[in-house]
Parts: sequence; structure tokens; C-alpha cells
Amino acid sequence: MKRYFLLVMMLMGFAVPASASQLNLDPYFAVGVSGMQADGGSTSANTPAGYMAMGTVLNWISPNLRTEFRFGYGGQLTAFSGDINVFASYLLKPSLEVTRELDIYALLGFTTMNITLAGVDSADTDLSYGLGVSYHIPNESMAITADWMQYHTATTSSLTSISGMNISGVSISLLFEYY
Repeated sequence: MKRYFLLVMMLMGFAVPASASQLNLDPYFAVGVSGMQADGGSTSANTPAGYMAMGTVLNWISPNLRTEFRFGYGGQLTAFSGDINVFASYLLKPSLEVTRELDIYALLGFTTMNITLAGVDSADTDLSYGLGVSYHIPNESMAITADWMQYHTATTSSLTSISGMNISGVSISLLFEYY
């Protein structure tokens, strides 16, 4: 299933630019890996994750404002006898150009996450935020990005559902711009 998802996301990444140029949108596509941490207070677990991102620069507002959609999957949370199944983030991404090649950016939006804990599926949507840096490879339409993101914040002290966990991640990705 994950292989088919990756294939569909890659095909969408190549199809989007054709119609986006007519709308004055500058689309981009990214592939990333992340180290995620689930913290339930007294217990925590780390897991690798992977994601695909699609986004666009909102030129009619500002060349330093982007929207981004991330879809990914995680791995096992052995300390909780569970897994991070999938997550989807809907983000606003304002940036500041430090140099011609280097940008810093913020991430603000929502993440929906599905987790299996002790055989029980739990899903929740929460406010997400983070910070990152992007290095544009000179004379190319590619960038390497690194960011930290808080995907979910605990709202209860229960470890039997996602509402009792803080989930964050550190990511690195390769971004392909279509402009």
C-alpha cells in the first residue's frame, strides 16, 4: 500500500506544474524523512517516518508565503506497543530570505494523525507549528530543508489514546521547485 501511495504522490508532483503556471502559482514537491518522538509524560518512544509534501508560493499575497500539504507514515512506538500509521499536515509557511540561497521559515497549521496503541486505533487533529531552514542549491530549482515540528500536544494524561501524547519530529527533505 505504501508503495502505491508513493507512486501516486510522485505522479501528482509531476502533473501539478502544467496548470499552476497559468494561475501564477509556483508549485513545489518534496520528499523527506523524519525522526519522530512520542512523549507520554513518563514514557517516550522514537520512530523514523517518511513523508511527501506538495505546496505552492502564494505570489499574489507575498513571495515569502507558501502553503504546504504533507502526507506521511511513521513506524513502531515500541514503548507504547503501537505504531504511527499515517499523518497529514495542512500548513502555512511564511519565510524570511537571509541570503540568496538561505531561508528560514515557520510552519503553522493542523495535523491529523492516526496511531495504533495496544491494538486500538486512535485519530486526532491538533494545531501544529515548527521552524526550519532551507538551503537552495545555486542555479538549480532544488533545495535541502531541515525543520522541527510539533505535530500534536497532549490534552489529557491518558496514554491509551493520542490525546495523552506530545508528538514532535525533526525532518530533512529534498525539495523540487517548478519555477
